[in-house]
Amino acid sequence: MTRYDLHPPEGLDPDVALLVGAWLDGTREWLGEVGEVPDARVTQRLGAHGVSVGALLMHMVDCDEGWIGETLLGGSGDPPTVAGAFCRDLSVDDRTFPDPPAWPFAEYVRLLQDTRAALVARLVGLRADDERTSRSGNVFTVRWVLAHLVQHDSYHGGQIVLLLSDFAS
Repeated sequence: MTRYDLHPPEGLDPDVALLVGAWLDGTREWLGEVGEVPDARVTQRLGAHGVSVGALLMHMVDCDEGWIGETLLGGSGDPPTVAGAFCRDLSVDDRTFPDPPAWPFAEYVRLLQDTRAALVARLVGLRADDERTSRSGNVFTVRWVLAHLVQHDSYHGGQIVLLLSDFAS
């Protein structure tokens, strides 16, 4: 019998830690479905709009940086990170996806995990019901932002699993 549980990070508000634990576990889950990824599959454009696994991963990193680094922690995003610079020309809503760097899948995963680890470490001291106002004037709670990132990661992680499946080949 296997026991399943989340592993909320220590040192965070309990509600924040639970959401972060769910977020990281969701990533673990879809990454576990991926398996080995040939380098060429990372940049291969698939689907009607030519999305690639690399473009989706860069988008995910950029959104993590934006929601946590900018919205919750008040960073400016300037100078842009590698993901931020890449995503200047990317629009998920308009289905515009530039060519991602020709990196191995493991390098994209490392970027995602390293970025998240650094951002999560900076959540110390925030409470789930703390509010932040975005540049556009919208008000978000820490709880909502983290729940949104759980959903966002699951959505795009599922797309990546499908893009890398035999179905997409």
